[in-house]
Amino acid sequence: MWFSIIDMDQKTIEGICRYYHIYNWTLNGNKIDVKGDVNLKSKNLTKIPIPFGTVTGRFDCSKNSLKTLENCPIVVGKDFNCENNKLTDLNGCPIQIGGSFHCYFNELKNNISTNVICGDFFTSVEPEDDVVIMPMYGDTLCIVDYNKWNKRMKRLSTIKNILNHK
Repeated sequence: MWFSIIDMDQKTIEGICRYYHIYNWTLNGNKIDVKGDVNLKSKNLTKIPIPFGTVTGRFDCSKNSLKTLENCPIVVGKDFNCENNKLTDLNGCPIQIGGSFHCYFNELKNNISTNVICGDFFTSVEPEDDVVIMPMYGDTLCIVDYNKWNKRMKRLSTIKNILNHK
């Protein structure tokens, strides 16, 4: 059963954090901030169990059954990994990622998100335009200069929407 953090008392939050080995955390409004890494990899999750604000280290929620990134951190200081889930879009992903973004082996329709990535962007969805990509391993691709590409794709989408409504 999942609750809003507002519905939880301190003891419940502490229990969830202890269960998932989340340490050095503080309550910040209706989210928790973590100094360090959060590893939720291979925990059979269908949802991130608690809402996160800032995680200064890595955030790994890979190899679960997530269909949404709800409750993901707003800011991740290092890498963000949500590979090998059942995601169809990147809604709810962190707004700022200090490292690389790994989202390959999902059910994504495109690579468009609302975030700023300081590192590389790894995906298994081939971009529809002439973006520079580097094949990595298996079906994984790396979009070079993701922020610039993402901004351009959003602009093209807006222009298409405007032209289609005339």
